[in-house]
Amino acid sequence: MEVSLARVDYLQVGVTAQKTMRLLPASGRRATQKVVVGDQDGVITCFGIKKGEPVTVFKTLPGPKISRLELGGALNTPQEKVFVATGSEVRGFTKRGKQFLSFETNLTEDIKAMCVQCLVFVVSLKLFSIYTSLVQHKPNAGLVQIRTLHEVDSLFSFSLGILCIDSFDILRDGVKELLVGRDDGVLEIYSFESADDPVLRYDYVLSESISSIQGGCVGKDGYDEVLACTYSGWLTGLTTELAYREGGSGEELKLSQEMQSKISSLRNLSSTFFLPPVLQSDVPVDLLDVDKNSAVVSFSNCDSDVSETKEMMMFLETIRSIEGRYGTLQAYVTPRIQPKTCQVYQYQIKPLSLHQRTHSIDHDRPMNTLMLKGQFSFAEIHSWVVFCLPEVPERTPPGDSVTFYFQNTFLGTQLESTYRIGEGCFKSDNISTISILKDVLSKEATKRKINLNISFDINEESVRHTLKLIHPKLEYQQLLAKKVHLIDALRELQVQEGNVDFLVPEYRSILEEADQLLEEYKKQPAHLERLYGMITDLFIDKFKFRGTNVKSKVPLLLELLDGCEQDRLIAFFEAAS
Repeated sequence: MEVSLARVDYLQVGVTAQKTMRLLPASGRRATQKVVVGDQDGVITCFGIKKGEPVTVFKTLPGPKISRLELGGALNTPQEKVFVATGSEVRGFTKRGKQFLSFETNLTEDIKAMCVQCLVFVVSLKLFSIYTSLVQHKPNAGLVQIRTLHEVDSLFSFSLGILCIDSFDILRDGVKELLVGRDDGVLEIYSFESADDPVLRYDYVLSESISSIQGGCVGKDGYDEVLACTYSGWLTGLTTELAYREGGSGEELKLSQEMQSKISSLRNLSSTFFLPPVLQSDVPVDLLDVDKNSAVVSFSNCDSDVSETKEMMMFLETIRSIEGRYGTLQAYVTPRIQPKTCQVYQYQIKPLSLHQRTHSIDHDRPMNTLMLKGQFSFAEIHSWVVFCLPEVPERTPPGDSVTFYFQNTFLGTQLESTYRIGEGCFKSDNISTISILKDVLSKEATKRKINLNISFDINEESVRHTLKLIHPKLEYQQLLAKKVHLIDALRELQVQEGNVDFLVPEYRSILEEADQLLEEYKKQPAHLERLYGMITDLFIDKFKFRGTNVKSKVPLLLELLDGCEQDRLIAFFEAAS
């Protein structure tokens, strides 16, 4: 007989230990069983399934972590009382969640296993005790004698560890099958035919370790299933009720009104549905350290008597934005849980995203000034500054006016922002910063239908000052690129000649530092292009404030930048005027 099971995910509790999930016996007219599970937060959860949805019967408050959960009761009665072991304590609950028992054993170690059959049997790492009427039975009886019945080979270890076992007639052939849950997440069903070895009839792979397993009827009356509890607390059933059933001739599958509305809404979404990427940005950004963006797995050391391994997945990516380009960066995160979900995190890329707050600036630098006047409130202009610059508190500062200082983390240029009701003043030694602020603030004021009176004072000396800040970085990156391009040729020459003693010291140093040069070049692949872009923006912004379009001269500027000296670059800026 072929086994065909359909997966159903019911709910998730906290992290669970081995054998902490059981099915209560069916009671009354209902043939379905309720599920009781205990987690390491100390919470006992009991729930049943009604109309396909889990309904909580009771849920206890958090406490010490639960190491075992068993069912018990009086002789010849349904075993529906819940007994849990927490540390060295045993507690009992009714099927309604009322605690009726709590006693402390004399064990100095935590209880590792427990069985309740009128008597309470508890086992720690080294001791075995029996309790009757809540009193230890024969405490001075000495060692327990063990008699050998059959000699078998001892297996000390095996590749696929078994964490839980149960028996249940899932095939309904009158013979119980063996249900096995393994450490690697594999659920297996074995059947026994006469005296032969067990035969694997079905297997299913879950995404994590299976801590508890039991067969019964949980989801729907008349359909047996195998219920498994995973390490992270997911209660998953493999039921004999198939998700789709074929109807006979003339039969139609009737759907509830709620199900029909859900299907209709999903059909409307299916035509426009797409699989989003991991990272999505409205604006161009540079991804740094791309070769190191794989997942990093970290394992923490555990005590020798605790079989627990913690795993942490981490994704690292460095992103550099371009000032003046602003939008939203979206990260799609898919946690390793069941059922599969996706979380979307949004990060705003601000117009001046490379600026950071600082306590003071150098007022002796040549500054360009942007003045704003209009019918706007203090809160409105503060919201504009929050939109443009990072590290600015969203709440409006107290007082009539406020001043913030910023520094560009890439170039080292500075920005001073002072504003009050109806007036704002922005000063920077970089014309491009003033140009970005002018464009963005004008657009934000237009959205709110606020008229702005914009004036500016451009200091020509600031252009020379900014070029002097950029040129050392440009010269270093050009020299680095030149050295990297020579490495392959020098290495080939070294192989052919056998040594490099005949090379000049400059080329020998390139060979000696080849690995460091390549590593540095990989870390900032677009660094040189970024500097070219900043110089080009500076050139365009300088003449934009004069009302002159110089984009036709940009190709000449790019030709000049290759191996260009600082004085020649400054002369080109001045000659273009």
